[in-house]
Amino acid sequence: MKKLGKRYLSLILGVVLCFTTFMSVIVADASAVTVPGVDLTYSFDKASGTLTVLGTGDMYDFRDTSIGTNKTVPWSNFKDNIKKVVINEGVTGIGDYAFYNCSNLTSVSLPSTLKEIRGYGVTGGYLGNNGTSYGAFRDCVSLTDINFPEGLQKIGTAAFRGCIALKKVTFPDSLKTFGAGAFVGCTGISEVTFGSGTTELSTECFYNCSNLATINWGPSIKTINKWAFYCTRLTEVSLPDQIVSIDERAFADCFHLYDAYIYNRKCSITNLAFNNTKLTSTQDFNVHGFTGSTAETFAKNRGYTFVALDACKHEHTHINVIKAATCTEDGLQETYCDDCNTVIVPDTVIPATGHDYEVTSTSDDTKVDGHLRQYEKCKTCGYENVVLTHVEAEGSGTVNKKYVWVKGYYDYDCNATCTQSGWEKYTCTVEGCGVTQRNVVQKAGHTVDKWTVTKQPTCVEEGTKTGHCSVCNQDVTETIEKTGHTIDTEHPIKTEDKTESDGHIYKTYACSVCGQQTTQITHAAWVEGQYTPTIVAKVTCTTDGVERDKCDICDETRTVTIPSKGEHTWETTETIEPTCTTKGQTNYTCTVCGATKRDNVVDALGHDYVEQKDLAVAATCTETGSKTYKCSRCSATKTDVIDAKGHFAKQGTRVVTKEADCENDGAGHAVCHRCGEEYDYVIKALGHDYQNDEVELPDQPGHVLSTPICTRCGQKQNAEIVHKEWIEGYYTHTVITEGTCLTGEIYVDTCTLCKKSSGNVQGSPLGHEYKALRVYEGTAPTTVGNKLTVEPYSIVYTCKHCGDIDAQTGKQLFYWWDNYYYNRDSMDRTRQNYSSYMDANADGIINAKDYALLYNLNKKYLKYKEEQKNKTEESAGNNQ
Repeated sequence: MKKLGKRYLSLILGVVLCFTTFMSVIVADASAVTVPGVDLTYSFDKASGTLTVLGTGDMYDFRDTSIGTNKTVPWSNFKDNIKKVVINEGVTGIGDYAFYNCSNLTSVSLPSTLKEIRGYGVTGGYLGNNGTSYGAFRDCVSLTDINFPEGLQKIGTAAFRGCIALKKVTFPDSLKTFGAGAFVGCTGISEVTFGSGTTELSTECFYNCSNLATINWGPSIKTINKWAFYCTRLTEVSLPDQIVSIDERAFADCFHLYDAYIYNRKCSITNLAFNNTKLTSTQDFNVHGFTGSTAETFAKNRGYTFVALDACKHEHTHINVIKAATCTEDGLQETYCDDCNTVIVPDTVIPATGHDYEVTSTSDDTKVDGHLRQYEKCKTCGYENVVLTHVEAEGSGTVNKKYVWVKGYYDYDCNATCTQSGWEKYTCTVEGCGVTQRNVVQKAGHTVDKWTVTKQPTCVEEGTKTGHCSVCNQDVTETIEKTGHTIDTEHPIKTEDKTESDGHIYKTYACSVCGQQTTQITHAAWVEGQYTPTIVAKVTCTTDGVERDKCDICDETRTVTIPSKGEHTWETTETIEPTCTTKGQTNYTCTVCGATKRDNVVDALGHDYVEQKDLAVAATCTETGSKTYKCSRCSATKTDVIDAKGHFAKQGTRVVTKEADCENDGAGHAVCHRCGEEYDYVIKALGHDYQNDEVELPDQPGHVLSTPICTRCGQKQNAEIVHKEWIEGYYTHTVITEGTCLTGEIYVDTCTLCKKSSGNVQGSPLGHEYKALRVYEGTAPTTVGNKLTVEPYSIVYTCKHCGDIDAQTGKQLFYWWDNYYYNRDSMDRTRQNYSSYMDANADGIINAKDYALLYNLNKKYLKYKEEQKNKTEESAGNNQ
């Protein structure tokens, strides 16, 4: 019996234990998990603070314990005791929030099987270190040691945000992408090295990494997205040739950055990529790039100092037209440096010139096909074109246009039927037009010539009729409206007045056709109990209420206003004093309606920082210092970094141990005036100073053999044949556009020896060639052609080529003759001289007859001007 009792006791205890376990499962938080992943487990060594994750596959994504039913990490209750994390081989992913705020975690070991370290964040929420995010290692403020294994492919959004103890970070070649803000606010990072697999740096990737001073670029990075290195400690940035775009504010507010080297000639650089709000002058920032590159354009647009990376200054350049532009096709040209024999601006598009049409004839074909035609021909290439205009109908509107439609030259479509409205559409079929016009078409209704009544209508029932539609060829049946009762409303057969009992008057009528009686009810008064009230808007302390009443008998309605009391009854519920970071205010609640208000709002006090002098660290020549401040009201602190001072040579201690030459840096040492230590310094290489040694080539007129020779070390570069000048007979002259009186011809010269091209060059205008129309003597100025005012004793001319009209006084014409003396058989255009004005009598030759005419015209003009002057003086005297 004793043994049986023990067995029963064990059974009972087991049942109790199972029930307790079952109940604990039921009442446990639905978001809690006991393992970090489906096929993962973990263990924790409390003595060493080591958390080990074991198994195969991916880890769960976690969230904060306060968010719904999302999973929380199994180690949430002891995460402050975790000092080291070891992820074993087999684990492929680390989930969102997995080790968030493990504040004492210093070391992480990751396996070769790991593909992804995840994170999540609200879009656009990282700017200024704000915004919601769930990075896997976010705010692990003590983390100093972590390996990123080969095989890792992605680091997610905000994955390491706020890991302020990280110093140097090296990424594997397998890493392809970073999520937005992956390392936001990692203020301890000083150096970053990228692998060969990364092609793009994400938005805000290293935002506010305020000590990041060194970037080792991988060979594949092409894009640097916006805010990627905002507010870092870079002093200079060297962007290799493979980087093709730098987005908005990528390097903004890097207050120590004064030099950017951009080696890609076509790199896309947004306007504020390097914006520094602490620069006293934009000229303090240097952009180093190649001449003619996007870097040069960017620097000039922003007012930065541009420093050319070219060995040559490109002082002598010319344009090579690779392909001349035509009317319809773009051309291509390049800028070629004659000094270094290289293309400095490649593949620049010359826009197509477009056709230069002139109208040759017109045709009004309105009655033929509804169109006007204008025939054109390009003056440059001869291409013929027809401008087709569909004629608008009389009264056409500006929006819904109507057109002339000629039968046989349009397609017609209509979807309206006898029983359904629709639209009709006209589409022009003339080639090159395609104009459409759409009109609304109402349903036509059936067209029936003869109806047969199949059922006569009565007072209360509809009748029917049938017939055959001649439009849609269908047999149709339609209803005949019921006739309705015929009632004499002036003579009811019975009247009952129930105004006092239910608020209505009842009148009974009889139909004169069928005898059926009907009763009409008229609402006369609102009687309590005979209507249903509904509150539309509740009355409050300050707003009227609204009641909607509906009659229960006849459905008549009315609106009734319920007046308010006009004011709240306020009671103070809370008084909040201001703190450093929160506002102060007084809160009130109305005791009648529950409305709330606040007043006496006081701004937050802000921190009152006091310097903690015992924590100050002085800056030295080589190391930064700091000042620490603590708020006198709360526990908030801040630290300001003091830049290292740098060595300053003591006068007379500089010793050059190696002179710099053209290609090699020099060196020296000196004693620092501040710290007394001896330090080494570098003297930058001088660079070659090449000057061209040119030898004329007798067999190639206009060309020289040019050999660049350094003036310092004598080093020579390969000699090249260089085009120096255009020699008549050794180049072809191709006219692209003929010159006119006002515009010069556009032409291209091409060397027949070296094929160098001048590019598109515009010559000087040809000038007018005038012919005298008539001598105008007169007594007062007159107008010619509604635009030209002609003085007396002048000659009016017209240009033989363009028809331009001009007029010159006798004084001006004789001045030209007197100074240039013309006696010749032919006249030149005005670009050369004034000779075309001198043929005053238009006989085609300049001789004594012209001289006599101009001489006399000049005398008359001078006399006329003298008379005008005397009249003016006389008039002025009379007015006095």
